[in-house]
Order: sequence, then structure tokens, then C-alpha cells
Amino acid sequence: MRLLAGALARMHVAVYGFVLVVILESINFFDRGMPWRGEWNWTVDWIGSVFPILGPLLAGVFAVDAGLARRRTQLPQPEGLPRPGRQFLRTWAVGVAGIAIAYAVVAAAFLMTTGTAAHVPKGPGVAMLAVQVLVLALYALLGTSVGRVVRPALGGPLAAALAVVAFWMLARNEQAVALLGSGSATASLLGLQYSLTYLAIQAAALLSVLGLIAAAHLTTAAVLRRSALVLVAVLVGAALVSPPKYLKFDDVQVSASVCQQARVSVCVYPEHRRFLPSLSAGVVRIHDEASRLGISVVLTNVYVERRPHEVATSSRDGRGRLDLRPDLFGSDDIPLVDVAWSVVTPWHCPQLYADTPPPPEFGSALEIVVTELSADAEDAASVGVTYGMTPAQARTALLAFHTCDFS
Repeated sequence: MRLLAGALARMHVAVYGFVLVVILESINFFDRGMPWRGEWNWTVDWIGSVFPILGPLLAGVFAVDAGLARRRTQLPQPEGLPRPGRQFLRTWAVGVAGIAIAYAVVAAAFLMTTGTAAHVPKGPGVAMLAVQVLVLALYALLGTSVGRVVRPALGGPLAAALAVVAFWMLARNEQAVALLGSGSATASLLGLQYSLTYLAIQAAALLSVLGLIAAAHLTTAAVLRRSALVLVAVLVGAALVSPPKYLKFDDVQVSASVCQQARVSVCVYPEHRRFLPSLSAGVVRIHDEASRLGISVVLTNVYVERRPHEVATSSRDGRGRLDLRPDLFGSDDIPLVDVAWSVVTPWHCPQLYADTPPPPEFGSALEIVVTELSADAEDAASVGVTYGMTPAQARTALLAFHTCDFS
């Protein structure tokens, strides 16, 4: 009871952890215009993208708290107890509980905002959230471990620095299971699903490291403590050099099933339905301008949203593609010039995906056609103004794009 009372008496570390999580995730929530809205997995990954800052800060806070607990002016005095490691671990556990509660609150806010339009299973994303909490717990335990042996003034900065090093070594390793991997997606994850095998391996590794460090705190035998720390080093080393047998994401089938039909049919994925009004209106305006120039016959009347990483072979179905670049997700409105780029670009041509880019002439012709269509459709005062290409030349260029003749 004395140990539990001591841990509860130091609940301020839980409050600090709670506040840190809420503040940083609140900033993360509104960052870049909330581009993740609508995608379940992208939302989960975005929540974890703040860890490069949050992890070191938590490590520093827990290190300072553990360092203060070693002072004789602090009650209870952990080092005066038969097993002082228990007091440190109980205080750490209370702090992690505060972090977990805060994380549950902010995750719920993110996921409620993103909505339930996503047609992918939600379970793997929830499993990723649990792994993210384990990652934060490890950052906190790193801080507690440093604070137990280093005075507070030095322990905080040292723990934060070690956490940064740990992040760079163990969270960005794409050649193996990233022990501290928490999420970093800055682009759509449409068509991808978290691998439960990958997450299970990561969670098992995290729990093993947490358990071994905790054992090192609890044991009073120096040989056992050293053995536990050696095993931690072995696990971390294995995480760095293990062969890339597993990928974090698996491919899943998705369908652009949400459509709007006017003179032209436009379909998007359910997760991106917020873009449909803007895309549909933009495509109609581009087609109207193409009709005025006499080149609409070259364009298709059916468009679907292009899946990220889609290649030429999947684009040869007679339908146009509408590409949404990552920087467009911060707003629901797609600029007309970007719609024109998507309409005109020959996504079915393998040259676009080759190691050698198309010749400069292709890019110049594409830019002129896009400018002609988008400028006139955007501003009636631009009608009749040429941008280096007559309607006949624009028609010839579009026909060349259609046949993948980029010469």
C-alpha cells in the first residue's frame, strides 16, 4: 500500500503526460488543413506522426520526475525502500495511464472527424493505435530509467536526446520491423491496410523490451540486471538488422463507387467523397471549354479517381483518371488547373511510369493545352487568348497523348 500511495502521490507525471499528448495532438489535428479526413488508416498514421516530438518530450519529463524522486526531500524516498525499482515502475505506470487516457481521447476525436466512410476493416487501425501507446510507454520508461541514475538537471535533456537517437535508429528502418514505428504518412493510404502480422511482431518486440527493462529495475542482483539489459540490446540489434520479411501494409481492393453524373460521369472513392462536387464541376467546365475549342471529341466522358501508385496497366479501361496530389487534401476544393492536368494527362501511357521521363516536348505541349483549357474556363476574359497553340494544334496534341506518341 505504501508503494501504491507513493505512486499516486506523484500523479503529477500523469498530468504532465496527459497535457503533453493533448497539446501536441491538438496542433497535429489542425496541421496542413487536416488532409487525412475521410481515410481511416491515414488518420491513424497521422495521429502517430507527432511522435518524433512527443516521444523525446515524454522521455525528458519522466527522467526529471524519476530524478526528483531520488532526492531526500521527496517523499516517499524510493532508494530507501527494500526494492526501490518498484516505486519507480509504479510511478511510471501511473504516468503511462495518463498518457493512454489522453491518447484515447485524441484518437477518438480524430476518428470521429474522419467519419466512417472508409470501406476498409477498422480492426488493423485500432491495433496500430494500441502499438502506438506501447511506443509511448517505451519512451516514458526510457526517461524513467535515465532519471533513476542521473540528476534531474541532466537527466531530462539526456533522456530526450537518447529518445531522438532511438527514433532515428528504430522508427525509420524500412528494411525491417521498425520497433518505434508509429506513423508518418503525409500522403493518402488508399488501397493499403495495416499488416496484422507486422503489428503483432512489433507489439511482441515492444512488450519484450518493456518487460526486460522493468525486470532490470526490479532485480537487486547486479548479474540479473546486466543480463536483462544485454537482452534489450540484443532485441534492439535484431530489430536493426532483421531481414525485411514483412511489410507494414498489405494491398486491399478499393472501388471508386461514389459518382456524380452530369454531362460527364465522375466517380471517387467513398473516403474522398468530399472532393466530388468540386471535381465534377471542374470536369464539366473543362469539357465545356474543350467543346468550344472543338476538341472535346478527343476526351472521354467517364472519369474515376486515380488510386495512389496506380500504374499504366490498370488505366487502360477507356476511363479518364483524376489525380489528387497530396498537397490538395487540405481543402475540399480542387483548383481548376489541377482538374485540367488530370483530364489531359494520358495516364494509360507506360512512358509516364518508366525510369526515363518523357521528352521535354511532351511536358511543354501538355502545359500549353492545360493552360488553354483552364484559363479560358476560369476567366471569360481569357476566351480567345492563345497560349502558343491553336485549337487544331491542341487537338493534334491530345490525339498524340491518346496514342502515347510523345515525340
